[in-house]
Amino acid sequence: MHVIPRAASANLTFALVWALVLSAGLGLAACSSYGTDTGGNFVGANASGGLVAPDGSRGQLDPGNTMQAQYVSDIGGRPEYKIGASDVLKITVFQVDDLNRSVQVSGNGTITLPLIGQVTASGRTAQQVESDIAARLRARYLQSPQVTVFIDQYNSQKVTVGGAVKKPGVYPVKGSLTLLEAIATAEGMDNVADPSNVVVFRDQAGARYVGRFNVDQIRAGAMRDPLMQNGDVVMVDSSGAKTVLRDWSPALNALSTTATFVSVLK
Repeated sequence: MHVIPRAASANLTFALVWALVLSAGLGLAACSSYGTDTGGNFVGANASGGLVAPDGSRGQLDPGNTMQAQYVSDIGGRPEYKIGASDVLKITVFQVDDLNRSVQVSGNGTITLPLIGQVTASGRTAQQVESDIAARLRARYLQSPQVTVFIDQYNSQKVTVGGAVKKPGVYPVKGSLTLLEAIATAEGMDNVADPSNVVVFRDQAGARYVGRFNVDQIRAGAMRDPLMQNGDVVMVDSSGAKTVLRDWSPALNALSTTATFVSVLK
């Protein structure tokens, strides 16, 4: 976990968000026309519009390009964590100490183990990797191998949480993570936070998306708590004082606070 020092968090978070997300074209000036969506969707944008980013790129909200947000209730429970490159796995084979070890998933998504060689780990759950290792050991070496795979370090999936939170930074995604949980990971909102104006930026299939959420409504049960994805950037606005998100207010006010996401393309 990489924590941004609180004293420098405003400027660093601003720079981080522009570097990670806003190079796609979301800017400070208001666009002449916007569409809103109240169905829990991510909404798209095209490249020829009035939103001007500091790098000079332009974009415009496109209500015709939408993507549905995901919720735990929609997918029948929390999704199992999919292993990725740089994750560290602790592998135990019962009563075969020579095979017990911690291994890091390589850039090509594999791990290498004694006797059986390379095993694909990336894109699989821990249970799927267990089954693969056990099957290979059973085929040639052990009669009834009991294999356990534990994810010791979560390194492949991360979210950035910034703005008016107590510890802005980049945090690992361990299993599944909702918006409220992401904010809690950063030790919650600070005393100047505006919970009615929380913005999430997301990359999906080559496009950039932005969504605005009301955390008070989520806590009250009036709005569902969306699942976060690898690479998401969460920005919590501050009440009162002029902030980065305040500068964006003409654009953000055009977004619904019922899980609307708007795509911003170069």
